[in-house]
Amino acid sequence: MNYLLNYTHRHMYKINRVLTFLIYAGLLAACQQQADTTHSLPDKSIPATRQVVSSHLATSPVVFDIPALLRLSVAQVKAKLGPPADELQANAVNTERSLIYKKHGLVLSVNYFIDVPQVDVISLTNVRDTTSFQYLLPLGNLSSTSSTYVIDTLRGKKVGLYRGIAVSPNPPIEYSTTP
Repeated sequence: MNYLLNYTHRHMYKINRVLTFLIYAGLLAACQQQADTTHSLPDKSIPATRQVVSSHLATSPVVFDIPALLRLSVAQVKAKLGPPADELQANAVNTERSLIYKKHGLVLSVNYFIDVPQVDVISLTNVRDTTSFQYLLPLGNLSSTSSTYVIDTLRGKKVGLYRGIAVSPNPPIEYSTTP
């Protein structure tokens, strides 16, 4: 019973962290979008750029191999993906951090605790809310039938919309509570 309560508490805590990250990411995206619209003129090369990204996604559907990252240490993730685009403090007491990677319009957030530098939760989000999260599964090399990880949806701002997915290892990583 105690294990179940700890697991439920930890699971809710993870969701809370991911939602906190999404709020920060949403604010950042809104600021960037406003800066882009106020400081740039329409460019005819934008559709060509979007076509290149779309054709790349069509030929290589895996953008981030999330299952390969789930049980790695933070140093191993950095070695595999390179330096992050950003590293965010995920809570007020600075016990959690998020490595942020951006690729092809997607944002990968690798969350971990400072005292245990091992991947805890990975979220894959899109810049905009969509009506389905299913398209993100092949982009993250994920399967809805796998038993090695748990996929949670990240709700969008409106009912029925999704921002992305959060993936955590199954069974969850046990953290020592003694120093």
